[in-house]
Amino acid sequence: MAMVVTLKDIADAVGVKKQTVSVVLNNKPTAIPVSKATRERILETARHMKYHPNGAARSLATGRTQRVAFWMPVLEGRFFHEISCLLHRLVRDKRYELIAWEFDRQTPDHSHSAGFARIDVDGVMVFGSGLEPKVHSNLGRVPIVNMGMHCSGGPQDFVEVDLYPASRKAVEYLLDRGRSRVAYMLCVEDDRHQAYLDAMRNADKSPELIVCPDYFRGTGRRVIKEYVLAHGCPEGIFCISDELAIGASRGLRDLGLRIPRDVTMVGCEGIEDLDYLESPISSVSVPKDEMCRLAWDFLYQRIQQPQVPQQAAFLSATLQVRE
Repeated sequence: MAMVVTLKDIADAVGVKKQTVSVVLNNKPTAIPVSKATRERILETARHMKYHPNGAARSLATGRTQRVAFWMPVLEGRFFHEISCLLHRLVRDKRYELIAWEFDRQTPDHSHSAGFARIDVDGVMVFGSGLEPKVHSNLGRVPIVNMGMHCSGGPQDFVEVDLYPASRKAVEYLLDRGRSRVAYMLCVEDDRHQAYLDAMRNADKSPELIVCPDYFRGTGRRVIKEYVLAHGCPEGIFCISDELAIGASRGLRDLGLRIPRDVTMVGCEGIEDLDYLESPISSVSVPKDEMCRLAWDFLYQRIQQPQVPQQAAFLSATLQVRE
């Protein structure tokens, strides 16, 4: 059976004090800085000796678990997969573990959060708005950073993304290309919906809404075929999500229509899959990298210094045109 490598073993191998090894491996602040050369020797020795920290012992000693959670509306879908991967890489660099958790769509009051609160984490990043105060009370003193749309209403740290300007620009882009009949595929009403209505009103065009039960690819494919067979085909379509846009484009091809010759499409989110489609789909692109970086920076700072003033950032989406 392999022997467990301890901090003392690493300290003896490097020729430094055990406390110095602890400072380096646990990213602890220290009054006397550790030199870059010593830090690199400690890290290299720890890797060579296959050191693995004792999570339970560290938690007892520091009062921290080195785990944080990401709470999102759904686990499915490329957008949240990309967000989760970005956050995972960021927290890993600080020797944290990320736990992904899904909202319970069957319980609007998020009553299941009591179970979530029993999972020991040092902090939570929440995507989306609409969390009940009960959720925050269930989480107790655990730091929370909100990210996404309309998340700036409470006392928590937040990174808010404004989708309205880019969404309106997306609709105007479709109209400017001579697409007089522009529809909007949606499953919820939010800033994207309002941007569509405002752009159509400004152009003196009648709005045309294609309502879907969710924003996934299979739904987009099915709904657009049903809609076109019943009402004819719009010349331009703005979709609430890229997933819906990809599904709708497949449905249009099923009907013998081509993109962008027959229909010009714009999605929303800016997922990587759009770069690999044969038929171009433009998108309202969320600044995912910056949003995730700021959310993690805020949470890490809050964990280290619970009394810092509220941290806030406002970001804007951009229209990414593909032709």
